[in-house]
Amino acid sequence: MGMRCLELVLLLWVPGLLQAQGPQPCSTPSLDAGFLLPVQESYPHGTKISYSCNDGYKAEGRGWWGTSTCFNGLWFGIPVCIIYPPTCHEPPRISNAAIINQDFQDVFTQDTEVVYQCKDGYTTKEGATKKSVFCRAGVWTDVPTCVPAASACVLDLQRLDIGATSQISIKDGETKEIDCTLWQDYSMFARCSNGRIEATKCCHITSIKRNHCRFSEAL
Repeated sequence: MGMRCLELVLLLWVPGLLQAQGPQPCSTPSLDAGFLLPVQESYPHGTKISYSCNDGYKAEGRGWWGTSTCFNGLWFGIPVCIIYPPTCHEPPRISNAAIINQDFQDVFTQDTEVVYQCKDGYTTKEGATKKSVFCRAGVWTDVPTCVPAASACVLDLQRLDIGATSQISIKDGETKEIDCTLWQDYSMFARCSNGRIEATKCCHITSIKRNHCRFSEAL
């Protein structure tokens, strides 16, 4: 009789003991300045979660997303968001200037320098042809404005109705040949003199060779 009672006790107690010693779930980890995926109250043993951080923070490690794994009630790879300098997006495009010596990229890190160069015949308001700007706290510093240089002329080709739509800069004393794209083998010439543009009409290549294309229009 005593042996039967002992067997009954063992049958009831041992499964409970085995269950108590099995892998334990994990509770939701705390995470400042970030969020978890997926979000639930409890995570079974072996569950892997991902987490990301708010602007100005990044996951501890190399990537922008971090991972943590539940192992017997404990998280391995505890979610942590650390302060990170904000990045800048692509530098703004400005008229009459281009960014030089810079490969394409989506984001720029803190203190990254890019250099704008004004097009021919243009300078910054300070009179320079180049200007550096820097990524600081997620914002580009002092993006330049390129304006016509004092010793150059700017010709708007669109208003000439010759099939071109761009603007060109002509240095003082310089003459440029411009294709009249509406007509085959026709060109015109424009020159800058003391800040004033003089130009020819669209001339056929034959007239140009014979020097019959005269500067008769002031623009």
